[in-house]
Amino acid sequence: MNDILASLYNCAMSSRAESYLIGEDIQNLRSAIRGKENLQLQLQELLDENQLTLLERYIDQSSGAAGWEFISAFRKGLAIGLKLGAFYILEH
Repeated sequence: MNDILASLYNCAMSSRAESYLIGEDIQNLRSAIRGKENLQLQLQELLDENQLTLLERYIDQSSGAAGWEFISAFRKGLAIGLKLGAFYILEH
């Protein structure tokens, strides 16, 4: 990613997720985080060391893929915003 896009992406991603949510969405995010943490603790108690290692590797790979999907979505949103801004300028 070039420096400008990297800076914009880092700025957008460094703010709290709640900054972009409203109303019930904030409660849904908090509930999902609590649920994730509870399931993580349960899995750590249930799985043996090899199973837990495999699960952690799967989670790491899934997180990496999700990270690239976030970058792609960010770039798409940025492109849409730039197109809309250019369209607005041309119309006004």
